[in-house]
Amino acid sequence: MRRLTLIFALLCTTLTGCSLSSRQAPEYTVSVLQDGQWQEAWVLEALVSDYSHHEDLWNDWNNSKALRDTMSIALFEDAFDAPVKVRVHTSEKFSKCVVRPSNYAIEVEKIDRNTVELTLPAFDMRKVSVEFDGNRQENLFIIGNRPDEDKPDPAAPGVMYFGPGEHEVGEIVIGDNQTVYVDFGGILYGNFIVNGDNVRFAGNGVITGRRMEHWGNNEYACGDVLFEIAPDGKPFLNNFTIEDVTIIDSPSWTLCMNMVCGIRIDNINIINWILNGDGIDLVCCQYAVIRDCLLRCYDDCISLKVNHGNKPDCSNIEIDGCLIWEDIARGIVVGPEAGNAYLSPGRIHTVDIHDCVFLEHRGTSEGDNVRAALSICQWRHPVGKEGYATEISDIACRNLYFDDIKSDGTYIFVWQMANQTENSYISRLKFENIQVNDRNRVKNPVFQAMTNENHIVGMEVKDFHIRGEKVLSEGNDFVCSGNFTDITFE
Repeated sequence: MRRLTLIFALLCTTLTGCSLSSRQAPEYTVSVLQDGQWQEAWVLEALVSDYSHHEDLWNDWNNSKALRDTMSIALFEDAFDAPVKVRVHTSEKFSKCVVRPSNYAIEVEKIDRNTVELTLPAFDMRKVSVEFDGNRQENLFIIGNRPDEDKPDPAAPGVMYFGPGEHEVGEIVIGDNQTVYVDFGGILYGNFIVNGDNVRFAGNGVITGRRMEHWGNNEYACGDVLFEIAPDGKPFLNNFTIEDVTIIDSPSWTLCMNMVCGIRIDNINIINWILNGDGIDLVCCQYAVIRDCLLRCYDDCISLKVNHGNKPDCSNIEIDGCLIWEDIARGIVVGPEAGNAYLSPGRIHTVDIHDCVFLEHRGTSEGDNVRAALSICQWRHPVGKEGYATEISDIACRNLYFDDIKSDGTYIFVWQMANQTENSYISRLKFENIQVNDRNRVKNPVFQAMTNENHIVGMEVKDFHIRGEKVLSEGNDFVCSGNFTDITFE
């Protein structure tokens, strides 16, 4: 029998990131049909930043100028043993509603001027964006999960259990063999420093940095990282898992891992509005799987790095079945920090990005095309120090769907830093079964690669389709500039 877990009366049904935006955001009520009855889902609000205000957003860390927008998230639990019918009521009248990803082909039935119904066909199509009259800034994410049948015993050694309701914990240091569990209906305010092996975060609840200080300078946000894994930089911390939780409103990077071996990031959701507020950063990490995640960030959603502070390889990374929404920077990026051969041999290699959907990417006022929904971006780190970036190699990008991003955005960009002490190499790139649904006709070429006097050696392009047409050679929408060896199309 399918049931929706009810939220205790003491829990607020909405959660805002900071102060109100400059206009009243749409308010959504979401219900799920279960056992023949409409059961109300848990709806939360989260701030997002609009790149059109990019220059004004700096130094407005507490949103005192009310420049940001508010989107919403509807969370519910269901067994998903059959398709799930969902009803959405919006406070604003509308003409048209779409549900994305478009390749899910979910039809919308308009009930009245404020209400639609839709059906989530299966568990693997349970995360969607509902957008009214083209308003992507203030959209609604619907996110379903199965009830957890294997919850930890709250009294068990090493378990920190947080049930339904609000919990203020401040900063917590996590050691070996500990589990932090936030149950459905629970909101946990706090941040975490992980210094131990075999650590797990789990539960269908929410973790937020809303009550942490948000601050910065003219260049960066400077607040605390919401999850800082192995911050002391001692190689290697082992076996870190985070699964099922929804994370919003980090005052800086959200999930930052430094030299961690054995990572599982499974079915988490991240929404982050702050400038340079990355979603997931793997810094010199090895053997990691990121799967079934939904991320909407103003800065990079997922970034794989080698930097001057953490010098070993970043390698053996799999990114599988994620939904990526990038508001200004890079959705999934291999780099940009790609090591420095003058400091160490650490490099980025053996990465498999597959079965992901890219829902959005926006341009910038500076016209920085290195930012893209999918980017392989190689520059030496630190940028201001002599040297050259170490090799990036064996990067596979396959079974990817790009869903009609805004016309000022960029789909795919491969870029190498100019004017290095010596030349850098990117080797053995594969782009296979790529579908670009470009109804908006972006201004930039769909695919761009620029070596800037460096080298790309071995690039395979197979079954790459733009607006339904297969790419068989370089052209206006598939542009390669610089030094290339062994490019093949089929």
